[in-house]
Amino acid sequence: MIDQPADTFPLALVDVSAERDPVAAAANWSPPMRCCRSPWRTARRSSAMLIRVAPDEHVLMLSVHHVVFDEWSDQVFPA
Repeated sequence: MIDQPADTFPLALVDVSAERDPVAAAANWSPPMRCCRSPWRTARRSSAMLIRVAPDEHVLMLSVHHVVFDEWSDQVFPA
């Protein structure tokens, strides 16, 4: 079964730019792992969070279920 694409993809925004060390503060955040804690039929397969470390600099954190993230995807989104 292939799911229809969602109309929207929620993207949480966290602003750590006022922290003493914004990069270290960003490293302490991680997207919620909702995709792995629910039954498959009702679970989200991915989640994302955008972390602002400066007015013009952001970090995108992704959490993706292993079933929808394959070896090709790993080459597109290197760690």
